[in-house]
Amino acid sequence: GFKHKNESVPEIALHEKGLSEKEIAAVEGFNTAAWLGGGSMKAVESACKFSAIPQTCGLTALPEELGNLTKLEYLYVANCPLEKIPSAEALSKMAALTDLEIYNTPKLELTDANIEALAAMPSLVSINFGENPQWTAGQCEKLFDALAQGPSHDKLQIIYFRGNHLNALLSKHFSHFPKLGLLDLQYNDIETVEAMGKEFAPVQLFLDYNKIKKFPNN
Repeated sequence: GFKHKNESVPEIALHEKGLSEKEIAAVEGFNTAAWLGGGSMKAVESACKFSAIPQTCGLTALPEELGNLTKLEYLYVANCPLEKIPSAEALSKMAALTDLEIYNTPKLELTDANIEALAAMPSLVSINFGENPQWTAGQCEKLFDALAQGPSHDKLQIIYFRGNHLNALLSKHFSHFPKLGLLDLQYNDIETVEAMGKEFAPVQLFLDYNKIKKFPNN
């Protein structure tokens, strides 16, 4: 397993592949440099440094121009006071983006506009929206409403949503992710778990540290 609240999921995955901390910094720095508009590790380090050791990051906004990076495949944003993300119109242009992480960004509010934006990308395979406890249960439900009806609903294979305030595992959401293989909802407030049907068949399901008292028969 990975340490709760200490490392983002992509970092853990890179560790498990045997990469050193220097190599991890280079990999994440390369991806980060793309949307920061730079091309060097120096530019990355001066704005927001990612590593396996949690560090303060000063990034507060992602520019609207991020949508112009139509070939970007990975975007990891973690451990920073992010407050502003691009619009749904801008993010919907990122047709190559498969992996998105918005992790531990305590100042990012889950407004209707931000929900629409996070669900607008058409090719997402993996998302990590963990450690954002400022999002209310109602906002979390709205986010999954949008994801379940969004253009990536039939492509998503991995969802990390630990450390938030989701209070129910609802069929109207998770039965709409037919390719879902891993679902991590640990450290939420889940009390209700609905029957999902045959469309819901993840290989890995993590529901530890919730408030579940009963599971449906199917």
